[in-house]
Amino acid sequence: MSLLAPVWAPVAAAQDDTPLAQADSLYAAFDNAGALEIYEELYERDSTDFELLYRLSRTAGDLAKDILAEEGAKAARPLMEASVDYAERLRRLHPDRPESWFQLAVTWGTLAQTEDGRDKVRLGREVEEFAKQAIRRDPNYAYAHLALGIFYREVGDLNWIQRTFANTFYGGLPEGGLDKALKELRTALELDPTLVMTHYELAVTYLAVDDMPMARYHLGRATSLTPINTEELRQQAQAARLLQELENDDG
Repeated sequence: MSLLAPVWAPVAAAQDDTPLAQADSLYAAFDNAGALEIYEELYERDSTDFELLYRLSRTAGDLAKDILAEEGAKAARPLMEASVDYAERLRRLHPDRPESWFQLAVTWGTLAQTEDGRDKVRLGREVEEFAKQAIRRDPNYAYAHLALGIFYREVGDLNWIQRTFANTFYGGLPEGGLDKALKELRTALELDPTLVMTHYELAVTYLAVDDMPMARYHLGRATSLTPINTEELRQQAQAARLLQELENDDG
């Protein structure tokens, strides 16, 4: 698992026949490259609009993950960095929006998985703070709780070398762990039970604590819901594989 899997909150799709609506339609059809091309053209005309910046950061990050899954970190890194740049601009221009801070958590978390040692730890600490900033602005923002829950689970998996870097250079790691991860993920589920990703991440966490009935339940829910992006498509397929493995083990 990465330090923070990408979780993109959806925005309301444009409903007219504008280029923005066309790009939204491509994104909804899982054509991240086509959507990003149009969003970038619109950005040249208006580089301050919140909705457009959000779409740019989200879609660049999704496409980066697509490339990461197929070609590896080197090929995906330019788009990861572009997604971070759009998120940083969101924060500068729209600091009161929880989505701005959430996007920072996601984009920096995605980039962190390509780093080693000290840089991974440094970025991880920032991910936690960005997610908390989003929650401070809106305690009912499900996506930020989801991001924080994933972070708390993943921070417990950092190896001793990374923990040594953290203790030496950053005063230690945040207090994570599976209990805190489950608490945040359950909160995310209560706030929005429709996301494939929330059920998938809950299943992974329940597997980590050896709670097979709850893991099976959430894997089943992850396979039955409608995915909203390409990452959820991959997670849905992985959920189906994990369910099959559990059934084979039972047999």
